[in-house]
Amino acid sequence: GGSIITYNYLRSVRFFGGGKKKDIKHKKLKGLKFALIKKEFNLLFKDSDNLFTFTGLLVVQPLLVYLIITAMNTIFTSGIFRFYIAALPNLLPIIDILLIMLTSLTIAQGANTYITTENKNIRLIKTLPVSVFTQLSIKVAMPLICVYLSVIATYLVLLITGTITFTTFIFGLILTALIHCVFSLASLFEELKIRRHKPRNYFISSTLSYVLPIAYSFAMIICSYFGLNIYLVYAIGIAIISACSLPWVIGLKRRTVHLFNLLEVVN
Repeated sequence: GGSIITYNYLRSVRFFGGGKKKDIKHKKLKGLKFALIKKEFNLLFKDSDNLFTFTGLLVVQPLLVYLIITAMNTIFTSGIFRFYIAALPNLLPIIDILLIMLTSLTIAQGANTYITTENKNIRLIKTLPVSVFTQLSIKVAMPLICVYLSVIATYLVLLITGTITFTTFIFGLILTALIHCVFSLASLFEELKIRRHKPRNYFISSTLSYVLPIAYSFAMIICSYFGLNIYLVYAIGIAIISACSLPWVIGLKRRTVHLFNLLEVVN
């Protein structure tokens, strides 16, 4: 990882060396940021360890989720379950969104080792002329974007096939994006708290992967049971998930840089 960054950085310095002095620094930093993005993509898609735990699952997620949801919807719209659907008309879209959340979050766990994958390159990251916060943002953003593109494809497949409504499509995208942002931030803080002889504690991110989506769904089902409008139900869901992000969003830049500096000292 480190050699790739260094090579691309030096190459960008040589390439832009003959330009105007006022543009050299900007172009060097732009080239280095591109090298960092390229390195993260290489880690995600060229690492054989990620082939079955992340990359491959991203590709099959739309079809896999479509098969699961169509099977679930068939079950819930037949037999005795029809009475539950009659009493809770919003139950199906809530369950559909829950299944997409659980599946995509499980896949995201295969690429949330932002610091662990760097091994002994932490000091090199510290010496690069790009802010620590920018580098951490790139590390978090790349897998997050990849997962969300797969999520968008999944929702599109369900919408085009008539499995979900347009309302479910729009609010499902929003809710799933929010829960992935919360999960990514929690994972980043877990990674930044790794210390010598003290491995990462996965408790919070694992809890968010399963407990938060299920808790959200139960809350939405209760709201639906009391006859709340579906738009209000979704708005409450957005508020709940957004509130869960506050412990990580508040002071994000200051805290992440501080924790990274501590990480660099002890490793």
